[in-house]
Amino acid sequence: MKNPLEKIIRLPYYYVAKCPNCGSYATGRYVKEYRKTEVEWQVDEALKNGELIRMKPDLIGANCFCIDCDKDFSSPVQLKMLPLSEIKAQKRLRHTQEILSERKGDDYHQKKRGVVGLFTNFVGKI
Repeated sequence: MKNPLEKIIRLPYYYVAKCPNCGSYATGRYVKEYRKTEVEWQVDEALKNGELIRMKPDLIGANCFCIDCDKDFSSPVQLKMLPLSEIKAQKRLRHTQEILSERKGDDYHQKKRGVVGLFTNFVGKI
């Protein structure tokens, strides 16, 4: 049974169009880099939300990129309020779950979340 809240709850999502070169949806946007210490955190948080980002010191030139063909392109990036069900679909299209698992380690998505998960993950480290 699907969660009815997935269609009600909406979150901000920066939508990047598919690649004009290869047609892939594994596309993302460039974000201005302010502090080198926050880069990893920002990339991880974007991946958790189904978005792909790369950091640049300045935003001159193309504002989007494609992972599949490794090309940069210019396209309007739209901020949309998407329901959770649509964000899940974007995560599948852009392969962000797999990328986040590679960044964090293979067991990242197998960990339990919440209070019980926090306890069992802590006990598992001892």
